[in-house]
Amino acid sequence: MAHLARKKLRVDGLQVGHRRALEDLVRAVDRIALRPVIAAEYALSDLPSVLAHLERGPFGKVVVTAA
Repeated sequence: MAHLARKKLRVDGLQVGHRRALEDLVRAVDRIALRPVIAAEYALSDLPSVLAHLERGPFGKVVVTAA
């Protein structure tokens, strides 16, 4: 966690509208089998590698698991 404090990173939330719009979006994504591009997966304990990956400018999502 010291890496997070040193980098002064922040976590932002996003509101997407009302519940029905989200449910419609989820159904559409399911119907066309849309899947995100995942560039890499890391454990939270490997945070230095995550930050190094992000500095290289990843294409796709970087997944960090806490468990």
